[in-house]
Amino acid sequence: MKRNKASLQLKAIFIISGLLIIGYSVFLYIIAPHFTYTANPSLHNTIQYVIVRMFIGTVYVVSVVLFIKKNLLNSKNLLYVILIGIIARLILIPTVPILEDDFNRYLWDGAVTAEGFNPYKYIPQDFFEEKSSTPNTPEQLYKLGKESGEILKLVNHPQIRTIYPPVAQGVFTLVYFIKPWSVTVWKGIIFLFDLIVLFLLFNLLKKLNLSKSLIIIYWWNPVLLHEFYSAGHMDIIMFPLILVAIIYYLNKKYVLSSGMFALSFGVKVWPIVFIPFVLKKILKNKKKLYLALFSSGVIVILLSLPVILTKLDDSLGFVTYSKNWTNNEAFFQLVNQAIKGFLKLFNIHYYCSLCVARWLTLGGYSIFIIYLLNRKIDNNKHFIYSLFLVVSVLYLISPTQFPWYYTWVLPLLVFNPRLSFILYATFLPLYQLKYYYHYLVWIEHIPILLLFILELSNKKTANYLVKKLAD
Repeated sequence: MKRNKASLQLKAIFIISGLLIIGYSVFLYIIAPHFTYTANPSLHNTIQYVIVRMFIGTVYVVSVVLFIKKNLLNSKNLLYVILIGIIARLILIPTVPILEDDFNRYLWDGAVTAEGFNPYKYIPQDFFEEKSSTPNTPEQLYKLGKESGEILKLVNHPQIRTIYPPVAQGVFTLVYFIKPWSVTVWKGIIFLFDLIVLFLLFNLLKKLNLSKSLIIIYWWNPVLLHEFYSAGHMDIIMFPLILVAIIYYLNKKYVLSSGMFALSFGVKVWPIVFIPFVLKKILKNKKKLYLALFSSGVIVILLSLPVILTKLDDSLGFVTYSKNWTNNEAFFQLVNQAIKGFLKLFNIHYYCSLCVARWLTLGGYSIFIIYLLNRKIDNNKHFIYSLFLVVSVLYLISPTQFPWYYTWVLPLLVFNPRLSFILYATFLPLYQLKYYYHYLVWIEHIPILLLFILELSNKKTANYLVKKLAD
């Protein structure tokens, strides 16, 4: 009797959690017009907004623990998880983005590309006025700037040429062809990519003989809901490419796998670090190795050409980003502060501690990648775990720990459930307040970093969420 009562209570909590996820989307829908950059919300309202987000993050964590650890998997519950996620997404598609403006750059880049121009060549700021100081600037782009309404004027860092790689530019261009300057169409495209991700995740869970209940880690994640469907970020475009690359690997199609990882380089540069893990598998097969190297190399070079053929100066987003962009970073800030302290202690006059911090971090990360490559990969699950470590450590040590960068981990977190990265759903909303209270960056990241290190060193902690992942 007590067991049945406890089971009913668990199911009730699980059902209410799903309804709260939908309620969260409704909340974002209602407040969206008052939380744009131009609306300039007050600190008091922002604190309330963050509290709601942290609450729903906690609801998500509880839901994941209940659904997986308490084994609530059945066909009805799984259908409920999927339907809740779909409804929560559809509610947010027509909303204006909250406290983000990156979408303006996406729409502008898409328009420029659709008109036949190289988006890496032109600075948006040049088209604010009737004439530009830059010679040989196309008149057609001035006209495009007028057609954009406020979008061009709201592009962030308008003095910098775009940072988004060519595959992403292709998706931006598709949005323009469907309906110019439409944020709703852009979010609709995000939703289509998300459905593809859902299908691919189920496919991989089946191939790996893992429980379908793990899908809740991705599908109910409130950070994902906020950063893609509310804020309108573009990182989701690379998820299907990465997952297809993994499927090719599992099917022993290693050349195609390396090619898909190279193609994902065209959305975000970092997935190129996955390619060596594929090549490791075919080191003894020289023909496949050379073919994989050649095909992935050609893809990377072709995707780089539109950027390389322009000026590689500080006005290019890739250059500026790699040199001095930092935001919301914890571990990297510790490294930078340690270097400053070292330079001061030994009276060393060097103007760029940030440069040294970047090189040290990059060097440390490279050593970590080499370490992973030297480890034996016994099976497909170990391969995916290695990829998970690559991207999770990348996020934790990055100079830019934007909340939407966290979503890079989510597709691989499904196969490697770690409470540390699941708990991020509760802590990451603090990002919106760190501009007022700088110390919050430590609360946001350090507990997660410490728990992650504990999971790496202690199998019992790492397997807290699930002891047996197979159906």
